Amino acid sequence: MDNSITYIISQCAVGNEKAYRALVDSMSATLMTTACRYVSYDDAKDVLQDSYINLFKALKKTKIEEGREVQYIHRVVINNCLKKIRKQKLDFSISTSYKSREIENPIILDQLASESIIQLINKLPKACRLCFHLYEIDGYSHKEIGEKLNISDSTSRAHLSRAKKLLQNQLLSTHQVEKLKRI
Repeated sequence: MDNSITYIISQCAVGNEKAYRALVDSMSATLMTTACRYVSYDDAKDVLQDSYINLFKALKKTKIEEGREVQYIHRVVINNCLKKIRKQKLDFSISTSYKSREIENPIILDQLASESIIQLINKLPKACRLCFHLYEIDGYSHKEIGEKLNISDSTSRAHLSRAKKLLQNQLLSTHQVEKLKRI
């Protein structure tokens, strides 16, 4: 895929309209999944449209490091998602109204389908979910997250920590329900 993406992007950079269509066709599903991790489905459609416009403009001016094209495109989409979120003025204040429990059985994750884990992540409060995705899935540092969201590094760390604790609690609850169903 990367070799064809490299060629498609090089053609987009010189204004080849068929290459624009090829890029959209080959990347839309993946990019939509990325956008939906951060914003609602309806917002993701808008973000994706804006991302393609930004990308096509940038490709004419920017030289993307070979082999990093897909990562660059994902970063454009993530940055547009974050811009959308900032416009919505997401509240990043830290709530301490949750209780943490120690994980009694770390094997629980092995028993859950990835779709179930995604559903649990999507139930997290928005600020926690956002920091979780940026740090754990997309590989941003706390410093980068802080810069992108206009929050401190420590606030990013706190939201990530809270996200992990909430996920642990959700996993334990889900596991307990599954145990009861088997009885």
